[in-house]
Amino acid sequence: MDREEFFAELDQLTPKEIEERLSSWDKDQLLVLQDYLSGKQAKAQSNEVVRAATDAAWSAAEVAMRANTKATIAIIIAVSAMLAAITSAVVALLDLQY
Repeated sequence: MDREEFFAELDQLTPKEIEERLSSWDKDQLLVLQDYLSGKQAKAQSNEVVRAATDAAWSAAEVAMRANTKATIAIIIAVSAMLAAITSAVVALLDLQY
């Protein structure tokens, strides 16, 4: 049995079934099993890293959206203050004319 076939067989087994078959495999198969389990562990760790990075990205996106909302509110307040100042200036100019 070649390495790929053995990996395909291992993919179909549960951890308990693998454990039960350990005594029936020869030294070469056990070495391939070790490679298989190392690869599976590395894949699980990389999946965990991807999941953590995705969570961090979503958190950053949420913070950015909140910051954007606050900035929009600040702009609305600033524009309102500007309009109030312009209105005051116009009223003051009209008052000076009379």
